[in-house]
Amino acid sequence: TVIGLIDDRWGLASSLRLLCYLAVGLLTPWLMFQESPMSGVALIAAGMGVAWCINLFNFMDGADGLATAQLLCVSVGLGLMAHFGLSDNSGWVEWCAWAAVCGLPLLWLNWPPAKLFMGDAGAIPLGFFLAVLGLVAFDQSRLLGWAWVVLMMPFFLDASITLLIRLALGQAPHVAHRDHAYQRLTLMVGSSLPVTLGLLAMQVVWQYPLAILIINDQRSLPLLVLLSTIPALSVVVYARLRA
Repeated sequence: TVIGLIDDRWGLASSLRLLCYLAVGLLTPWLMFQESPMSGVALIAAGMGVAWCINLFNFMDGADGLATAQLLCVSVGLGLMAHFGLSDNSGWVEWCAWAAVCGLPLLWLNWPPAKLFMGDAGAIPLGFFLAVLGLVAFDQSRLLGWAWVVLMMPFFLDASITLLIRLALGQAPHVAHRDHAYQRLTLMVGSSLPVTLGLLAMQVVWQYPLAILIINDQRSLPLLVLLSTIPALSVVVYARLRA
């Protein structure tokens, strides 16, 4: 939050922001899993994942209601799946429930047309929270962790593919741009509302059912994770070709 506030108010060099994200990311799993038998490589990989989750959530907070809708989709989805048998830890379910309850007023204020904008001060801690949610999900149950991946897939793909394309084209990844699929679609339709509603529909119609299937049929895990990429990947391709 402090990093975001400073960046919103005075601006921070992108290299310094990235260094802060990496420091927080690498420190987080080490603090969370000190008693865990995780290898050093696994801890570093988890830390890099936390840093990327913080960064990509900040990237994706550029359309009214989009990031807060994603926060609710992930916290509600994981909470329900844990409640129905994937976690014996009642505190975990309560944590997801409180995240959803706290996110609802934010979504109401951030719903298009937004009355409140999060800025980096809001997006960075929410991205960190979702990353920690993912780490705890994997710690509770491998299947619950993969359900988290499926629910995060729309954000993962849009942010990651856009970054890779910009790098391939020789464009600076840290310079502000409107190349993300959700940004292109928002500009095309002239409003954030259809884009945010589209994310909610994608989660309810496609991502949620696949996450539930993962929980009930772990033998098909690779196929189900692959299937979870189809809607978001289709949106990214459509946005690059048409928007």
